[in-house]
Amino acid sequence: MAAVTESLRSPLHACHADAGGRMIDFGGWRLPVHYGSILTEGRAVRTGAGMFDVSHMGRFDVRGPRALDVLQRLGTNDLTRIGPGRAQYTLWCNPDGGVIDDLIVFWMRSDEFMVVVNGSTREDDWAHLSACLDGTLAVDETQDTAMIAVQGPRAREIVAALGAAEVLDMKRFAVVRTTVAGTGAIVSRTGYTGEDGVELVTDAGAGPRVWEALREAGVVPCGLGARDALRMEMGYPLYGHELGPDVSPLEAGLDFAVRLEGRDFIGSEALRKHPPERRLVGFVASKRCVPQPGDAIGAATVTSGGTSVVLDAPIGLAFAPLHMVPGPATLVTRGKEIPCEVRELPLIDRSRPIPATATVSS
Repeated sequence: MAAVTESLRSPLHACHADAGGRMIDFGGWRLPVHYGSILTEGRAVRTGAGMFDVSHMGRFDVRGPRALDVLQRLGTNDLTRIGPGRAQYTLWCNPDGGVIDDLIVFWMRSDEFMVVVNGSTREDDWAHLSACLDGTLAVDETQDTAMIAVQGPRAREIVAALGAAEVLDMKRFAVVRTTVAGTGAIVSRTGYTGEDGVELVTDAGAGPRVWEALREAGVVPCGLGARDALRMEMGYPLYGHELGPDVSPLEAGLDFAVRLEGRDFIGSEALRKHPPERRLVGFVASKRCVPQPGDAIGAATVTSGGTSVVLDAPIGLAFAPLHMVPGPATLVTRGKEIPCEVRELPLIDRSRPIPATATVSS
């Protein structure tokens, strides 16, 4: 009989337990899915400030004279377009152009980088990186650090009040070393919600102190459920749903992070030769339902489903043929036909206020 592997616990686990978080196993970690209401938590992010424990995401320190060359060989994006003190979204592909993972690279100093990968793919990412190091030093610092995403219109204001005043002037995708709640932290102006905000990396032992300081300052603890709903509203792909070894980043609408001109990286030849034959779209249902991966909308296949925080309606993402146009359609889920509308992404307009009432019938 195979041994049962116990889920890893975040440095913030006790904080979640004390706050009544409903814990689930996710990507090999024990994490909160919510603290009471996914919609309430999601709305806190859209209107004020919410925070997520993202300590499960892998954090690799990569450094040395050839570190930039190694990461350029791996990534679809071009790090030479940025520089130290900046972060960049990129993807690692297999030779066939399928996605191994999507990730953020923090360029800390001239020859020092932090690579932040998805928690569920961390071991595969580490193996992929290790095979390409060629003498470059890399250390997996995931379990020695904590990571907190603080997101929402008030996020930077609150973090600044806790000691990191420089975040008020940070540009998008900037990275600084600073102090938050009396502890050293790496702060990046990044996130996965479509809101303004920052992500904080601290030593594991200091994580709970920072979390509690944020909570006392009015930041609402949020779970995985709210994070999933918020990223779907924005059309952000999730590995294992919209991304995978058989999915091209071009199919997933991530061409902005694929720089093919004058570059060779793992998978670049395949991406040049094979243009996408499908694309990622969104949909909004007009009746209550729970869209599931694998559901059909005509010739489109649903990859993610949930409930919109802003629209208070069932939403989801789907891969559709290139010829499929937005408009009225029918979602087939659990044997039922539900009227829906196929839309371009994102599904919400963040320049408009959040409506106070529901938009779908029962």
